[in-house]
Order: sequence, then structure tokens, then C-alpha cells
Amino acid sequence: YRHSINPLSGISIIKSLKEILINKKVDVYYGFTAVPVSYGVIAAKKAGIKHIFVGVTGAGKIVQSRKGIFNKFIRVVLSVLYRNSLSKCEKVFFLNDDNIEYFVKHKIVKKNRCVKIGGSGVNTKKFVPKPLPSKHYFLFIGSLLKFKGIMEYMEAARLVRKVYPEAEFHIVGGIDDRLSAITEDELDEYLADESVIYDGYQQDVKPFLEACRYFVLPSYSEGIPTCVLEAMATARPIITTYAPGC
Repeated sequence: YRHSINPLSGISIIKSLKEILINKKVDVYYGFTAVPVSYGVIAAKKAGIKHIFVGVTGAGKIVQSRKGIFNKFIRVVLSVLYRNSLSKCEKVFFLNDDNIEYFVKHKIVKKNRCVKIGGSGVNTKKFVPKPLPSKHYFLFIGSLLKFKGIMEYMEAARLVRKVYPEAEFHIVGGIDDRLSAITEDELDEYLADESVIYDGYQQDVKPFLEACRYFVLPSYSEGIPTCVLEAMATARPIITTYAPGC
């Protein structure tokens, strides 16, 4: 259920979550990411939980203006789900002003229920400033989703390496089953001509941040990206987009 926003599966998700919440005798519900913020809140209400809070850690597709009937359909579905669920919450926590403005403007949530917090934070005892390596090592960390800008990153890597073949463009992150994820074939195209180096999914990104000289996140929208905060704590220059959260 992690990435599901399919209304047809909604009844099953709500029923399963409701049973868990009742069995665990939950007094206060706090959810974040799409399913816990939408179906999870409805389940919490049905389970009789009086105090319900959620965190919109990143609005994702709902705030993206990508064209096409399918993208518009996804935005409409998410807006309806969020509007229904957020009306049942005491408070809704956001990570940036852009997302608050969007949700209020589109009447998805009332202004008096919105609270902005400063992100989820970084462990500054683990992520500490390190000297910059001399090698031109670029690094992308994140799920390999198209709205994270992974395709733009790989295409930029291909263009740069034609002029500066000594530059390295690393990718840390996994391919998953979300609709916006790139395919293995799309990744293999850039691996084949050595445009990028794929380091796969990693439990600990600290060694990669310390090895890189530049951190890149060409995302279309974020809450506040933890990977960028960790790179900043490691004292790495950041190349990112002028987009919400970034």
C-alpha cells in the first residue's frame, strides 16, 4: 500500500488500517506520506481516534504543473483525497511556505490548521564538515523518480562528460514500483556509455557524501529534502532547482 492512491483499493486500505489502530488502542494519530495522510486519516476517524495530525513532508505530484490528461487526473484524485482527510485533522504540519500557500489557495486545507516546521532535521554529530576532494565527483541521492529530476541529471552528466571526461556522476538510490520511477532500461542507457556510475541503494549515504565534491538534486518539488541538508552539513556545495523546498 505504500504508494497506492487508487480509489478502488481505498476501501481495503482503510479497513486494514482501522483494524490495526483499534487493536493497538491508539489515542493519537500522526501520519505522513500520501497513504497515511489520505486513507490513514479516514481509518483513524473510523477507529474513533479523537486527536489526528498529519505532516505533508512533500506535496509531490499534487503541486506539479506537468501537462497531460493522466497527470491532471492524478492531481484531481490527490486533491479530493487530501481535502477529505485534512478536514478531519486538528493540525497539518508543512515543511515550507509554498506548499501551505498551494493547499490553502486550492481550498484543500484551512489556513488556521496549517503549521510550518523547520524540517525533520539532520544528525550533525554524524554528518560533519569534511574537506572537499579534488576529484570532480558529482552525486545524486534519492529514489530514481522522474520528478526528482533523475533524467535531467543523467542527461547533464552525458553532456558534461563529453567535454570533461574525467568528471564522475554517481547515483545512489533504488528503482521502485511507483509510476514516476524510471525503468532499468532508461538507467542502462546512461550506464552503457558510462555517463553515470550507479552505486545502487545504500543504507548509509555518509561515505558517498564525503567522497563527492558537488551534490546535485534537480527536483521538481520537495518538502525540505533531507539529502540536501545532509550534504550541507558535510560542507558540500549544492546544485538544485528553484522549486518548493529546494
